[in-house]
Amino acid sequence: MKKNNNLFRIGEVASFLGISRKMILNYEKHGIIVPSFVDSSSGYRYFDSYTIARIQIILDLRKTDMSLKDIEKYLNGRITTENQIAILNEQIKEIKKAISRLEIRNKSENIKPEIKQITLPAAHFITRYIVAKDINDAITSFTGFFEECMERGIHFSRKVSSFCEFEKDLFDKDFYQMTDISMKMCICIDEKRIPEDAELYPEGKVLLISYCGEYGKSYTAYETIKKYIQDNHIEVKGYPREVYMEGNFDNSSNKNIVLIVVPIK
Repeated sequence: MKKNNNLFRIGEVASFLGISRKMILNYEKHGIIVPSFVDSSSGYRYFDSYTIARIQIILDLRKTDMSLKDIEKYLNGRITTENQIAILNEQIKEIKKAISRLEIRNKSENIKPEIKQITLPAAHFITRYIVAKDINDAITSFTGFFEECMERGIHFSRKVSSFCEFEKDLFDKDFYQMTDISMKMCICIDEKRIPEDAELYPEGKVLLISYCGEYGKSYTAYETIKKYIQDNHIEVKGYPREVYMEGNFDNSSNKNIVLIVVPIK
């Protein structure tokens, strides 16, 4: 029996909102809602329209992957709207990155990838120069360097991707040589835990183009971006980089996703 006509049983609330009774009880357990009335004889819980509206807010916030702990802080004023906006913007970036990967996979080989101009934020990297014997040696060296960083307890960044920088002019005639490959491996690290041997890459504008396929055949994407630079009279400001977005580090795989990045002025 209801305490009055403005209160609703937990089962009714669950039905209104399309959620389970157990979910409502879990919200109560985490202290983010409180029943408006509990019948001492039956133990039935009742909720008013204000609490129902609060549950709707919780459901909306959960859609953003916000934890119940953070929702409790937010609803009680311990997380500002500015902080939450910043968190959601970071999530949007990650979602866009995931969509971009799927779009690359979805494209036909006959469709030319789009060239984009963006500004990369400043970031710190652990770096190492090597001269790889061939592509397979380059792959082995990069994965080995990554493992060394893990053994050191390096905390990787989730905001900026690691890459390999090829210390050669993009327009050199021997740029595509497949042996004695001079490269600088750059592992991006958490800005809150910067070791002494980290190197800072400043903020800067870049052109980027996506490539999906065998690493050794990425010259097709390089040729596209070279032509774009020439046609638009763009001045290059650094060595080309390859950001390895997805794949199993197997040169023969046609499912490797790489972003080719060229710094510009």
